[in-house]
Amino acid sequence: MLPMTDNDNNGPVNLSWHSRLQFRVSVLLVVLVTAVMLSFSIYGALSVNSELQANLEKHLNTVTLRASSSVKSSVWDMDQGNLLLALEAELLDVRVHTLEVLDVDGRLLASLTRDLQGNVVGYGTTDQPAGKLLQEQSEIVFEDEVIGTMKVYVDMSYKDLALKNYYYDQSLRTILLIIILVVAVGGALRVMLIKPLSNLTVAAELVSKNKFDIDIDIGSRDGVGRLAKALEVFRQNVLEKLRLQERQENAAKIQQKQAAENQRMGSVRRKAEEQQRQEQIEIAAKESVQARELQLRADELLPIVDAAASGDLSQRISLKGDDVIGQIGIKLETLFERLRGSLGSIGGSAVALG
Repeated sequence: MLPMTDNDNNGPVNLSWHSRLQFRVSVLLVVLVTAVMLSFSIYGALSVNSELQANLEKHLNTVTLRASSSVKSSVWDMDQGNLLLALEAELLDVRVHTLEVLDVDGRLLASLTRDLQGNVVGYGTTDQPAGKLLQEQSEIVFEDEVIGTMKVYVDMSYKDLALKNYYYDQSLRTILLIIILVVAVGGALRVMLIKPLSNLTVAAELVSKNKFDIDIDIGSRDGVGRLAKALEVFRQNVLEKLRLQERQENAAKIQQKQAAENQRMGSVRRKAEEQQRQEQIEIAAKESVQARELQLRADELLPIVDAAASGDLSQRISLKGDDVIGQIGIKLETLFERLRGSLGSIGGSAVALG
């Protein structure tokens, strides 16, 4: 499960789109359900209206035939009292609005109707009563002789009331169905689409901010699952590219470090070689000086040696020192002293002998 906020980037991940999507889907669902239910309601209303109309016409026909039969004896006997009682009996049915009995000449014999308050009253005209009524008439036949006409008016408001009740019930069912569908589909939409898309949006936001240490759940094979898989492949490719780039950077750093070390070692080596050459130069210069000094001292010693070789031991060797020439001078001087002593002894012995 991915977090819904990104604290490292100072702010929540924008997921307001899923609220708009839910709202749009809900509105679309309401519109579709309303349109479907409205279509069914209209179709149902037409069917109910036709059925109510047919039932009302059937009832009107039944009342007309029954009333014609119940009043025929009273009309034949011209009994006004029994005629009104028969009409009142039919008016017990609240759907019946008006009853009229006419003779064969069309003269009104008796009539009963309901006023605006629903009370049964009589009137003395053959004009059609006011209101939304359904009319039916039948001949009054007594002993195979037509003795009058029976007119029955049924109030259509009862059919309208039934239609209103139908519309009311249908509206309640539609509203209830819309609420159930919106809640059910909204919940299913949130679980199946909104939540995965929200998590996928969070993942995409984090990936866009170079945060790849996340888990992308590919829990389905639908469009959202394929999109999540594509994002996961992209994340893996970027991670592989970053790892390769990191290895290349590490290799470059190692090469740079090695080059710097080689450069430093080369500088140290060159410095050591330069110092060694300088020392060699100094040693060579010193040896050259010493050689010249030795040559000068040797040149000073050679005439004395040459004189000694010629038998002249009278010259003194003044060369002394710790160097080779100085040591040679000291030893030659010692030798010459001995030789001079020996020659002196030999000379003295010769004189004595002579």
